[in-house]
Amino acid sequence: MRQRVVVPTVSVLIAAVSACSAAMARRGDPSSSGAMMVVPAREESSTTRVAHAELIPLEETSVDAALRRLRPEWLRVNPSSRQVEGQATASVFVDDVYTGGLEALSLIPVAAVVDLRYLSPSMASDRFGAGCRCGAGVILVTTRNTR
Repeated sequence: MRQRVVVPTVSVLIAAVSACSAAMARRGDPSSSGAMMVVPAREESSTTRVAHAELIPLEETSVDAALRRLRPEWLRVNPSSRQVEGQATASVFVDDVYTGGLEALSLIPVAAVVDLRYLSPSMASDRFGAGCRCGAGVILVTTRNTR
């Protein structure tokens, strides 16, 4: 006994694809247009970034004073850090160059800052390498002097 195989015609396949596309469009699916969908980059949360526009209204003179008001959690001791000596706080990098500990923030004028970011220890290690002094994270300061 022979089984009969039904092969759909091209017009049936086109109709099925069109019906699926129409259903996706009704649901608001952006891939239904047939064009390649571009996924926008994930925006960083405001807990890990301070833009220059946030610094201006504060009228603070140093980055240290500004962060104490805006993001005090960046300046706290990291209890989960595995540093042997004492308690660990974030390191400061200005324009991707290690500058020191949190005391360096008091020497940086707010007027020179374009952007401040907090990088977690793992993100900082990825960016600056295994030799990075970033056991408690990094406060990355971008100034107007960058090229």
